[in-house]
Amino acid sequence: MRKWQLVLGVITVMAFVLPACREAFAHTKAAAKPKAQESCGFVTNIYGQRLSWKGQVPVVLHLHESVPENVIPALKRALDTWAIILGRPIFQLAPERIKGPKGIETLKDGRNTIYYYQAGEWRDHRENQAKTYISWVHNEIKEADMLINAQDYHFSLAGFPKANEVDLESVFVHELGHVLGLDHEDQRTSVMATWLRDGETRRSIGSRDKEAVACEYM
Repeated sequence: MRKWQLVLGVITVMAFVLPACREAFAHTKAAAKPKAQESCGFVTNIYGQRLSWKGQVPVVLHLHESVPENVIPALKRALDTWAIILGRPIFQLAPERIKGPKGIETLKDGRNTIYYYQAGEWRDHRENQAKTYISWVHNEIKEADMLINAQDYHFSLAGFPKANEVDLESVFVHELGHVLGLDHEDQRTSVMATWLRDGETRRSIGSRDKEAVACEYM
């Protein structure tokens, strides 16, 4: 069993404004502390509020030049999966490719970008099949970047994966959930489950996932 994608190591604009916010709350009687919400399976800010795009959809995704053409069909099927469950297109692929470097230094550039890492390029924990970073202000997501680890994993691109392959479509469905703000849900029936075995598929949005995402997008 190998560990699936993480949304940890989140980059947040909030980190730069919190000290001022604390001071403002301390000295301004009119200011009220934001109310916490039921998480509904979403990542939350320090006030317990769900992080989402707050109506700023569809989320425009850019493909870095490192993404091979032959993986795009799996990505598009994953995009369609979320569109069907939400009853509308929630993601949109930008027509132009992003060129240039990739890595942590390219995050927080104002674009939601998918990067593809091959042999000798992946610098993160090798157990991660992929990783999504999100940045936000207050409780609104402003950017999400997806990193795919093709260095340490052999991805299956169509049909059903072999025993030594990872189903890339399942990976995309999961990571797109993170792009929307969803956290891990450790139930095997959820597409947001932390673990995905080699040779396993998890492409269908279950009732638990639908209930979660409905809190912000339905």
